[in-house]
Amino acid sequence: METVWDYHPTAAEIEELSLISQEEYMRVNRETVNLDLFLLFSHRKENEKAAVYFNRLSEETKQPFITQSDFDC
Repeated sequence: METVWDYHPTAAEIEELSLISQEEYMRVNRETVNLDLFLLFSHRKENEKAAVYFNRLSEETKQPFITQSDFDC
């Protein structure tokens, strides 16, 4: 008699049951790294390096920074 402990799901079944897909997880991870590096270099006033990582961010992530810069005087 097979029990639940004897069953080993396939990679496709694991992917289907996970909350987010592996591709989405990787995208979010890259976005987080780019945001962290952008903030680090911005804080250090290394604007050229900060610009590289800012340009790698998605439009959704960039929006609050673009809006904020409109009000910085």
